[in-house]
Amino acid sequence: NAGATASPEGFTCGFGVSKDVWFRYTAAASGPVSVSTCTAARGFDTVMRLWSGACGSLSSIACNDDRCGLGSQIDFQATQGTTYFVQVGGYNGQEGNFELVLVASNDECTGALPLSLGANG
Repeated sequence: NAGATASPEGFTCGFGVSKDVWFRYTAAASGPVSVSTCTAARGFDTVMRLWSGACGSLSSIACNDDRCGLGSQIDFQATQGTTYFVQVGGYNGQEGNFELVLVASNDECTGALPLSLGANG
């Protein structure tokens, strides 16, 4: 997040959060989703906020600070076809490297996701 600035959409958790970056995820299937910075937030304190809707008219879903040490994690129920935005910033203006991990649980045959060469994550 080095060089990032604070967005007008602030954080409802954490303190002095700034230097935020945004990511977009569209759910391929309905079901539980977990998004986190837990694997790489060693020494860098992240704060995360989850949104849905369209830019300019976003609705806040959740905000998290320090769910896993200095890392953040939000678990939610995704709806197929819905676009979600993940905002990650540095607690008290911190900068650093982080890895954003998104896991969409899918353990039912009826919800099986199609596979495409080179397009799976």
